[in-house]
Amino acid sequence: MLLNWTYNPYTIPLFIAAAISGLLFFPARRRRDSPGAKAFAWFSALAALWCLGYALEIGATTLPAKLIWVKLQYVGIVNVSSVFIVFCLQYTRRWRFANNALAVFFIVPWLLLFAVWLEPGLGIFYREVGLDTTGPFINLDVTYGPLFWLLIVYSYTMLLAGSYLLLTLGHKLRNPYRLQTYGLVLATIFPWLGNGLYVTRLTPFPALDLTPLGFAATAVFLAWNLRKLSLLDVAPFAREIVLEKMANAMLVWNQQHRLLDFNPSAERLFNSVTPLKVSMTAPDLFQGPFAAVLPLYQQNQVQQEIELTLGNNSSYFEVTVSPLHDQRGQPSGRLLILHDVTEARLAAQEMENQKQLLESLVTELSIARDQAEAASRSKSAFLANMSHELRTPLTAIIGYNELLQEILGAQDGSANLLSYLQKAETAAYHLLAIISEILDMSKIEAGKVVLHIEEVNIEALLQNVTTVVQPLMSPNSNQFTVNCPPAIGSMYTDPTLLNQMLLNLLGNAAKFTENGTVELHVSRDDRYVQFKVCDTGIGLTPEQINGLFQPFTQADTSLSRRFSGTGLGLSISQHYCQMLGGEICVESQFGQGSTFTVNLPWHIRNSAK
Repeated sequence: MLLNWTYNPYTIPLFIAAAISGLLFFPARRRRDSPGAKAFAWFSALAALWCLGYALEIGATTLPAKLIWVKLQYVGIVNVSSVFIVFCLQYTRRWRFANNALAVFFIVPWLLLFAVWLEPGLGIFYREVGLDTTGPFINLDVTYGPLFWLLIVYSYTMLLAGSYLLLTLGHKLRNPYRLQTYGLVLATIFPWLGNGLYVTRLTPFPALDLTPLGFAATAVFLAWNLRKLSLLDVAPFAREIVLEKMANAMLVWNQQHRLLDFNPSAERLFNSVTPLKVSMTAPDLFQGPFAAVLPLYQQNQVQQEIELTLGNNSSYFEVTVSPLHDQRGQPSGRLLILHDVTEARLAAQEMENQKQLLESLVTELSIARDQAEAASRSKSAFLANMSHELRTPLTAIIGYNELLQEILGAQDGSANLLSYLQKAETAAYHLLAIISEILDMSKIEAGKVVLHIEEVNIEALLQNVTTVVQPLMSPNSNQFTVNCPPAIGSMYTDPTLLNQMLLNLLGNAAKFTENGTVELHVSRDDRYVQFKVCDTGIGLTPEQINGLFQPFTQADTSLSRRFSGTGLGLSISQHYCQMLGGEICVESQFGQGSTFTVNLPWHIRNSAK
């Protein structure tokens, strides 16, 4: 039945159209990564199948054979319009959903194809089917049913929708991309126009469907686009999205150094001097303020920053020239990009100026630091020397004073003189304490304090401290207690510094507390030994606590202050504590008392500070 076929000259253009359309499948398939390439490849294959099926139908001599070839060609007829709209959506980048969702465009075609395969028994696609032998060849004589007209409406709708997408895109582009897009629209008009003439019987060859000839014209136009305009090689949407929106000026040149393309940024840059025109030469364009660009363009491949004077201002541009090659790797032109780096250049200059200023400030600060350190060392050396010079005669004064008290104490009527000598002795000891504190601070600042680490029995240390501190509590009627767990053991530290710290803290507590209590609590854990001095004295404000450990600082700085002292005791104690690996913390409420906590590691290595 399939061999009931005879040659007919009307089949020649159909076979040619099928061959050309089929051959277009392969170059499009090789470019399948380009937008719309896969859809275009299947469009060509379905068009070839349509032409081939129609050629075989014309040559068939029996009704069953013709119906078989009709059903074959309808595989291409019902799907080609859907593939066309898919191609247009992908090519113009209008499809925003998953590719699987494109199957919605094939629901109606596949239902119609199923109805065609059930004919002539169904009677809704073809109402009547017969043979017409009156024409130049045996042709099908059919009466179309409603589903056929549904296919016509659907196909024309898809065609118009796809053409609209291409025309909309082409209107936004510049040649040759506009010509490329319009070529697509023009190439798809012919087969549908031929089909429309055949269906409406307006053709001078009523027996012949002109659709195959339309596909032949489509094949020619598509082949021309593929060869001359690089259809699918450079999708126009890429130019619209990338080049049209690019902030840098871009110019494309051919091998004859003529301008082929440019973007809006290039127009804005050059139009004030030389309006851009396609086919103008590089020497014609790079004149006046742009003359410095020409030597870089002539180097074929370069990247360099230049200064251009545009109007009354100087601008800086990074010029990049890159060679362009065709698909065979042969030179086809060059690409020139001008990137405005004026703001970046000015920012870099400002940063360089700030860097130089900062370096100058650092140098000045370094000099000032060295001078301050030298002055501090000189001050410390001076205080150490002066304290030593003052301590030596003061010790002699105290000694002679005590000697006089012993001599006068053995004589009668010397009570008045003894009271004066005792007052002088008290003032001398007070002055000696002040000198000792100044000397200790100067040693700390000069880094001349040497630690002598040894095992210290904590209970014995507390007994010595209690012996010294207890008389200090009497003048203000304070009660002093020590709370220490039995068998607290020993620790490795500097006993002299620890003793001085505790005496400073307990002496302050006694001085700032009246008719109250002063307590010393001692405890230890795996790492630290804690000495906590608590009193019920006048307390401290948060502002006073913030500057408490600064040298020469006292809580009461008024001229009529009640409590004497240099303000060095707490600062010295904090330095000593830190040298021993610990720290002094303070908690206080104004008017309710204070708590000073000394945390020291139970073992510290011997070192000099």
